[in-house]
Amino acid sequence: MNIGAKLKEARTAAGLTQEQAAEAIGVSRQTLSHWENEKTYPDVLSVIALSDAYGVSLDVLLKEGAGSLGYRAYLRETTDAARSRRHVGEVVITAVLLLVWAAGLIEFWVFLDPSQAMGYGLVFLWAVYPLTAFVLSVVIGVQDYWGKAKWALPLVFGVLYAAASYLTFDLANWLEFQGSLGAPSLFAVMVGALISLLGVALGVGMGWLKEVVLERKGDNR
Repeated sequence: MNIGAKLKEARTAAGLTQEQAAEAIGVSRQTLSHWENEKTYPDVLSVIALSDAYGVSLDVLLKEGAGSLGYRAYLRETTDAARSRRHVGEVVITAVLLLVWAAGLIEFWVFLDPSQAMGYGLVFLWAVYPLTAFVLSVVIGVQDYWGKAKWALPLVFGVLYAAASYLTFDLANWLEFQGSLGAPSLFAVMVGALISLLGVALGVGMGWLKEVVLERKGDNR
């Protein structure tokens, strides 16, 4: 028996019309009809909702019979697509951070008049890069990019922040006065990491709040 027939059989056994079942899980009757006729497939969360509404186990809907193989192939495809989107998101986050960081250094050394370098450096180090790092960190937290490893990313942001200062002001002063160049500031690393950590924490909190709201909406259906 295929997945569409299983869904229809389970709904009928539960004594529900398509309208009633659709309302119970928060979709249109047309969407439910498409699932039962296999014009489209429900996502995993919808199958779980249907399982609850019909009072049947997921095993009954997904595992019994060879006809469910097509749906399991669909789930694999959508899972792969979700992983691909996540990977793209992580690449975009990385690219944006590095582009902003590199653009700041290039602007400082190539396009600015020496008399403007100090002011631009302050804007870049005190506004542009910290704001970029914070916003990207919020996105990382909301989307849960890199999983548990996301909590180590603030250190990367901090190192890049310290490197930006080191490769602009510190290096410019060294070239001008030929003094001691020294090492990048540990304090700058901590400041950059703290900015990013606050962003990740805020993003995680926003993601958690979104899940709570969606769960409550589901409970109130």
